[in-house]
Amino acid sequence: YAELENLIGFFVNALVIRTQIQDNPTVGDLLAQVKETVLGAFSHQDVPSELVLEALEIERSLNHAPIAQVAFAYQTKADATAQHLADGIEIEPIKSQHVTAKYELTLFVVETEHGYQCGLEYNTDLFRAETVSQMMQHYEHVLTQMCGEHDAPVSQIDLIDQADLAELLDVDLDQYEAIRPLTAMQRDLYLSSLRNPETLENSMGYIVDTSHAFNIDIWHEELNRFSNEQSVMRSDIKFCSSKYSDTPYQCIRKAAPVDLEFIDLSDTDISDSELNDYALSLVRAPYSTSGTDMYGLVRYFVIKRNERRWLLVMGTHHLVLDGVGGVHQLATVGHNYQERMKANGHPEIISLPDVFPDYIELDPKIIDKRDSIVYWREQFSNVEPLDYSVVSPVDGRVRKQYVLETPHWQAVKKRMRGYKVTPALYFKCLYAILLSKYCRSENDFVISEFGAGRPKGHFDGVGCYYTVSSFVAKQQTLTTNSLITSVFESGRTQQKMNKIDNQISILKQAQLLPSSRIGFSYNFIHFFRLFDFMDEQLVVQQIIPYAERHVQLVIKVIDEKLHLFLDYDGGIFEDNGLLERLGAISEQVLNGVDRIGQLDIVMPHEKDLLSQWRFGEKRLIADRLVHTPIETQAARTPEAPAILMGDQTLTYRDVNTRANQLAHYLIEQGVEPGQSVS
Repeated sequence: YAELENLIGFFVNALVIRTQIQDNPTVGDLLAQVKETVLGAFSHQDVPSELVLEALEIERSLNHAPIAQVAFAYQTKADATAQHLADGIEIEPIKSQHVTAKYELTLFVVETEHGYQCGLEYNTDLFRAETVSQMMQHYEHVLTQMCGEHDAPVSQIDLIDQADLAELLDVDLDQYEAIRPLTAMQRDLYLSSLRNPETLENSMGYIVDTSHAFNIDIWHEELNRFSNEQSVMRSDIKFCSSKYSDTPYQCIRKAAPVDLEFIDLSDTDISDSELNDYALSLVRAPYSTSGTDMYGLVRYFVIKRNERRWLLVMGTHHLVLDGVGGVHQLATVGHNYQERMKANGHPEIISLPDVFPDYIELDPKIIDKRDSIVYWREQFSNVEPLDYSVVSPVDGRVRKQYVLETPHWQAVKKRMRGYKVTPALYFKCLYAILLSKYCRSENDFVISEFGAGRPKGHFDGVGCYYTVSSFVAKQQTLTTNSLITSVFESGRTQQKMNKIDNQISILKQAQLLPSSRIGFSYNFIHFFRLFDFMDEQLVVQQIIPYAERHVQLVIKVIDEKLHLFLDYDGGIFEDNGLLERLGAISEQVLNGVDRIGQLDIVMPHEKDLLSQWRFGEKRLIADRLVHTPIETQAARTPEAPAILMGDQTLTYRDVNTRANQLAHYLIEQGVEPGQSVS
């Protein structure tokens, strides 16, 4: 209060201030939030703290202060020198020595003529002097960054500089040229591998089969050139156990030759299928993120089957490359190899700019922003996880493939232009319709969708850019009477909103979504498949990761045909011809069916079977009452659908429970065995 400025007395009032950073605000937003909170607290400071504690029913303790254990005190500029008053009186401030700490930590900031003087008062039972000294160094580093990064998210503010970080990570800067944080996607993929080191869900790469008489030395040199130009290809992941830094970092090795393993199988009688399986096993393998793997995060192989049969293999952990990055790697190395194999001796060597480091700096500014988290929290408010009851579980992975021919693909493109819908969105919406039938959804549900995630200027970038976003299938658009176009419109609206800087990480999505036993994902791939190499047009076998505990639908456009792939764990799902049904309902939509209730997901052979059941020979179930088969099936598969009535489903457990309820009711009414009831 201004009127108290010239009074002498003990005018101290402690206010409890709450600061919230869980939604990752920017530095500017955080400052505005703190300012608003502090001003609000000052406007209500007359309320005695004891009354506040009593109203909140805070349990008191002799071990620490109530509510807040950390304090902050700011002292405006004051003249700390001796002052001469009238009649020879002098006053001089006496520095007091604190022997006890009221709070666990108290930060004092005092204005001086030369800047600000900061000090920490701390509880010696909890903190050591060296820890507090280090904390003050970190505080200065944070302040320096905040002054220059007004628009940066608080998650991007580091506590330490590169030199201190290198010491923490035990990194020899003579061998490494840079230490960088992981992007949000890289971090999530790292955590996946940390949780399950033997997982195969993060492995990706390619296999190319060529009859060219291969020059291994030149191929190796071009692999070296590409690796030395693209820093992410030289990444090692280093784990940091410090409590005040990120857990993993990517440390970039200085330029050096890559390891290329030559495997000669010319003296074996390996078959074509065995050869491909062997090459596939080199890619689909665990990739150590601890630095103990002799191959590191990127592996290169050349397999010789005979003089006219060679396989070029590259495998990597997904946190290094995405599918587009793998395409760029193969295209660049392949081009330069061919140029050097020319007889004229004047190769036209190409290279790609190393822009992924720029993306690493950009990533925290566009991922998990506060507004994005608020947006997705609202989108997920009515989401419930899908589930599916497996009647006949199968051990291991199940992989299915189905092809929609060229006329179907051409019809899709033509029809979707009229709807202003991309083919990728079209099939995603049909997938949602089909899943709502399979899983009998009653609320909104989510399909995870893989996207390129490349910002402007990064189309040719080499690194892990891809994103996993959530497509929220709105139950209100999936009812029997809903127009199919309403699903398209909902999807198109979501796509527009997702482009308005509403990207969130896999980790944040997992925090916002309800936990589920099974997930469903979707990926529409339009990469090139044919590779012009040494006068051959080669087929590139792209190995993409598969997500564990997910039913993964992948659609690829190959030679003007749609290739549909389904991959899932046979213990959590049964597809029951899902790909064929997807093709069938697509055909119906293209032929003019406009409402979801008009879509027929029953296949022709199933209709024949239903007809046989309806009109075929009837026989009595000998020596069994009518409820006995229901009881038996309820014990075997209680959650399997027994009765379908429009949008309602009764499981065998439901039917058996209702039958028991009816039986008890009849007994209470005096009905005896063998008595007829009308």
